[in-house]
Amino acid sequence: MLSQAEVLCAFDRSDPLRVAELPRGYQGQFGPGLKALVLALYFGGQMSEPKTRSVEFLVAQRAGVQISDGELSNLLIKDQEAFHAEKGAVYEAGLRSSPWQHTDDTQTRVNGQNQHCHVVCNPVYTAYQTKPTQERLTVLDVLRNGRERRFRLNHEALGYLAGVPLPHAACQTLAAWCSEADLDEPSFLKRLAAALPNLGGPQRQAIVDAAAIAAYHAETDFPVVQALVCDDAPQFNWLTRDRRLCWIHEGRAYKKLLPVVGLHREQLDDFVKRFWEYYDQLLSYRQQPGPQDRARLAAAFDSLFSTHTG
Repeated sequence: MLSQAEVLCAFDRSDPLRVAELPRGYQGQFGPGLKALVLALYFGGQMSEPKTRSVEFLVAQRAGVQISDGELSNLLIKDQEAFHAEKGAVYEAGLRSSPWQHTDDTQTRVNGQNQHCHVVCNPVYTAYQTKPTQERLTVLDVLRNGRERRFRLNHEALGYLAGVPLPHAACQTLAAWCSEADLDEPSFLKRLAAALPNLGGPQRQAIVDAAAIAAYHAETDFPVVQALVCDDAPQFNWLTRDRRLCWIHEGRAYKKLLPVVGLHREQLDDFVKRFWEYYDQLLSYRQQPGPQDRARLAAAFDSLFSTHTG
C-alpha cells in the first residue's frame, strides 16, 4: 500500500487534469440501463409507478437504487423527444415500405372521455395514434403523421364533389376557384367562408375534405398511401386511389343471413365453405407466389363471386 509521500510523488503536478467524457446515454444521476429498465417495466410490463419504485423492486436491498417518486416520474414523461422522433421515422419508413396499408380504429377512453385509437400497419410494422374523432380529416392526419394540413381545390377535388348535392351557383364558384396551388388551413377556410357563406355544414365539410385529400395526393416529400385495406366506413372514402375491403369484414355479411328454407341454408353453408377455402389458398399463395397460381386464383375469384343461388 502506497504511503502519503509516495502518492504525492506519483502525482505529477505539471500534468494537466484529465477529465473523461461520460459514456453515451449518461445524463443526470442515472445511466441508460436503469432508464431502459424503468420504461420497460412501466410500458411493457404495465407496472405502476409506485410498484416500480416500491421496496419490492428498485429500492429493495437487492437492487440498491435510491430514486425519488418525482425522479421516476421524470424518467417516464420528460425528455422523450428522441422517442417521438424515432417513432415518426419508423412510421414514415413503414409507409414507404409498401404502396398499401391496413387501417382501422377502435374506441378508447382518455381521461374519462371517448376517443379513437387509429391503427396503421402492414406486415413489417404497426403504428398507433389516439385522436379525439374518427372523421375523414382525422384519418388523413394520421396518414400524414400529424403534419400541418394543406388544401388544394383542383380538378381532382372537384371530381370528388361531383356526387355531393351542391347548389349550381356553388359549383360555378368552385370551378372558377380551381387551382393547383396549396393553401394552409386558416387561409383556405377564410377564402371558403368568403366565397360560399351560405353553405350547409355537411356541404362545407365535403369541400374541405376533398381539397385536403387532393393536396395529400399531390405531395412529393412524404409517402402517399396508394391503397387502404379497411372496412367500408364512409370516412375512408376518397382517401386513397384504391380501397380494398378485408376478408373478415366481407365474411361478416354472410353471418347476418338467416335463411328459413332448408335448401337455402345448405346453399349458404356451401358458399361460406368455398369462401374460406379460397381465402386459405390466398394465404398459401402469399408464401410462394407464382404466375400460374396467380392466374388460377384470379379465375377462381371471379367464379366464386359470380355465384347465383336463386
